Amino acid sequence: MIARFKCQIIPSFSIPVPVYSVLEPIKTHLGIMEVVIHSPLQAEAELPDLSLPRQVLPGKTPPYFSPKTHPVVSNTKINDEETIKANLIFIDFKKESFRRFRKEPNPTDPSKEQVEEILLLYISSIRTILQGGQIKFKPIDSIPWMIEYLNDDYSELPIDEALIRGAFNFKSEFNISPIDGPLWEQIKLLVMTKEKPHIWETLYLNALSVLPDSGAAITLTFASLENLINHALESLVVKSSITPEVWDWIKIPSNEKRNWFKEPSVIEQYTSILHMVSGKNIQEDKELSELLLEIKNVRNNFIHEGLLLNSKKKELSDTEVENLVRSASKIIEWVESYLPEEKRRRKNTTKINFEDSIIYDTTQLNDRSN
Repeated sequence: MIARFKCQIIPSFSIPVPVYSVLEPIKTHLGIMEVVIHSPLQAEAELPDLSLPRQVLPGKTPPYFSPKTHPVVSNTKINDEETIKANLIFIDFKKESFRRFRKEPNPTDPSKEQVEEILLLYISSIRTILQGGQIKFKPIDSIPWMIEYLNDDYSELPIDEALIRGAFNFKSEFNISPIDGPLWEQIKLLVMTKEKPHIWETLYLNALSVLPDSGAAITLTFASLENLINHALESLVVKSSITPEVWDWIKIPSNEKRNWFKEPSVIEQYTSILHMVSGKNIQEDKELSELLLEIKNVRNNFIHEGLLLNSKKKELSDTEVENLVRSASKIIEWVESYLPEEKRRRKNTTKINFEDSIIYDTTQLNDRSN
């Protein structure tokens, strides 16, 4: 039996593939399963396309999982040969039978972990050979995908009321900021005054934008938190009893030559130095204190060892790193709460968060008798 996995890696996975050359499938194994990875194809529709119908129609595979019947030839040529922009991935998993019981909640066999292992191997191999930094791997939980169960000759399975013949997952995440009258006035003010965003703010937005590139995201996140506390301390010390001379000595202990090893660490700035200028200390909040340490440790391990390891030297998944990156906003908001209004971000606080994750039984895709 065959479990055919289909997906698009969005938004940047699109590579030129020769139109007429035959690229032989890659064959490997995962446990008892034979795995066949086909060369990329061009999908009928690209993701994300919110104009497409969301319902699953009987007898019709969603267009973002269907190869284009007549692929559009691109302007890119490989050795004078025409190419298409390929963005659709087909991976076949083969074994004697798969778990397909209809009564199981969200059944998927092969498991998400097994599919993700092969998908990561495939994408990272393409990225390495092509030196394509723009090609990014996304965890399977964050992309739309489809599995079809087929006979060994790729024909449809017979209808069985107790078994499904496939599964379809569509997940989309949006962070929508509506622009109303008051918000438009804030945008207008920034444009008219030519006010630039804080450095730490830009760093953090960049960290969010590079996800799921976990190494870059955690590095930018820690850089943002480091710049933030510097910004906060400089703002708060003005209203403290610390003189400029003492503050300069604290920030740069060596008078003759700047010595980075003698300067307060980021953790010291969030604890003892912050307490000195404001009476606040991040250690007063156990959750935030542990979060800051974990972000620092993961960032340091990535910088020095090239691996995303936490403080216990456990390697983290992309999802776990993303949770750390997004949770850093709690530290940012905590610091901002003690800053004067003019030193805080100008941001929209009325955001609409939308998330939709559905697994469909794709029996209805092929069962025209329904």
